[in-house]
Amino acid sequence: MINLLGDMPMQGAGRRRGDNSSSDDDDPAQKERRLEMLKEFTKLERKDGPVLLEKIEQGSRVGRPGPGTLFYFSKLDAISLDDKQVTFVTKLGPVDVRTRFTLKDMVYRGKLAL
Repeated sequence: MINLLGDMPMQGAGRRRGDNSSSDDDDPAQKERRLEMLKEFTKLERKDGPVLLEKIEQGSRVGRPGPGTLFYFSKLDAISLDDKQVTFVTKLGPVDVRTRFTLKDMVYRGKLAL
């Protein structure tokens, strides 16, 4: 799981500045389209190919609303130290997000702690 903290920018066109009409968040169909776009652009890259994204949840902690998004990746396609690094990739509206994780820095008591 990766927790991306903060409010996410709108996917596609958002409200104009000063527009007091209801936001796209009020429309369940718009929210679903934004989640589908996130699913399309989000992956965890490694040398043996990507790790599959299982689900996305809004909120910084499970069961607690707040700014942030949780990205869950499959544990069936295990990441090993041999991968050396993994890269989290997604697209938030016009912003491309790319963050590398060095796996040797994630070892705890001799085991990869993911």
